Amino acid sequence: MKTKDVTADPQAYRNWRQADKRYNQEEAWPASLFPEAKFHIFRECGCLITSLAIMLRHFGIEKEGDEELFNPWILNERLIRAGAFDPAGNLILSDLNKLYPIEYIGSTAYTEEGLKKAVASGEPFLITVPGIRGEHHFIVPDHMEGDDLATIDCAWEKEYLSQFDTICELRLFMGRTG
Repeated sequence: MKTKDVTADPQAYRNWRQADKRYNQEEAWPASLFPEAKFHIFRECGCLITSLAIMLRHFGIEKEGDEELFNPWILNERLIRAGAFDPAGNLILSDLNKLYPIEYIGSTAYTEEGLKKAVASGEPFLITVPGIRGEHHFIVPDHMEGDDLATIDCAWEKEYLSQFDTICELRLFMGRTG
């Protein structure tokens, strides 16, 4: 089977959609690896990993343009191999630096001023908003259109920050030097 060449399109990651039914199966969190993750389905953590995959591409940290060589499933497998999950299957964000040259510097409450600083820094960040049943939903900044920030959510839909009623926090990263 011939694979689709998407390397010429830097925005190719937008074409990968979270449509694979396996993405929501318990097999994503095998009990042999996560003994405490009794029924830890790919909900909040899956959204986080999907958003991280978007973020890594969007900020140029992950250079692979072929969706068959890099997508959230592949990132999840890399994170498992790097030991970046706790026994309950929760991602330890500070362990992302085991795979990529960025440091997780923490979360901060959302403010308009904080958002503008994050955008101006050019460093990667995630925006969290409430999800189903109070879980966090993660969205990735894309670009400013006037005063409004365009974002990409984990289903690869483009929305604007102003469309969200509540914004919880910003999760900030910083590129490592040296």
